[in-house]
Amino acid sequence: MTLRFDHAVVCVVNLEEAIEDFRGLGFNPITGGTHAGGKTHNALIVFRDGTYLELLAPTSPDLLTDLDPADRSSFLFLFAEGEGFRGYALVSDDLEADTIAMQARGISVELQPPNGRARPDGVQLRWRSAYLNEQSGTMTPFFLQDLTPRNLRVPDEPTITTHPNGASGIWEVTIQMSNAVGDFHAQLFGVEGQPAFFDPPIVRQRWTHYDLAGGTRMMVCTETDGSTNQAITERQIISLGISTDQVEGGTLESHRANLLLTPLPLVEQITRRPRHT
Repeated sequence: MTLRFDHAVVCVVNLEEAIEDFRGLGFNPITGGTHAGGKTHNALIVFRDGTYLELLAPTSPDLLTDLDPADRSSFLFLFAEGEGFRGYALVSDDLEADTIAMQARGISVELQPPNGRARPDGVQLRWRSAYLNEQSGTMTPFFLQDLTPRNLRVPDEPTITTHPNGASGIWEVTIQMSNAVGDFHAQLFGVEGQPAFFDPPIVRQRWTHYDLAGGTRMMVCTETDGSTNQAITERQIISLGISTDQVEGGTLESHRANLLLTPLPLVEQITRRPRHT
């Protein structure tokens, strides 16, 4: 299994406004390009550790009229519930092998034809994707393998990965989901998650974490009492932990995306602990 955290998707209705909003929070967004088919375009907030935020928007607001969450001919289905976190990508060095392995563990996932987008400078990017079959209106997660060099898709120049707020990487992704039979994430990653504990304990929730290659921690909150939150019927990102070089952290929010800036020494302290507290 070669899966590593690649990026989180934040849906925004107006890309230019979102770029300015995130710039106002101390990030350094860059224009990404237009996806094949021409219905969505994006901007990237790339971090020093190689992870990034994707700000995804329709190329025209008229495209958001009468959306069909089951139509995956473009990424517009992600806007069925408005703005905010709508998915995250795991990147693979051998997507075909990883897909076969996930299928063998009971994950319903299918390889897709190669896809891509054009950068503003005309460079064509190509990748292979795999999507889960079970969910509509979200991609938590989906899977990628680059067919062109990754640094064409995710620039790594210091002028791009340096941010005024000191952000340096996505160190933790918090997922919330309803109680379900079986352990989806154990099937996904092929390992059992480690229990996470809080003081004081959080009632009617079970917390588990998975530490991925590359250093990102997936923190999973499972609602153990379905009557407490009927709205949680699918896996959804509720926050991202963003490491920062600055001494102090804080909570940032824009376009319904909750970002928790965490000083690097605290990140290192937390990730060294055998149990998350």
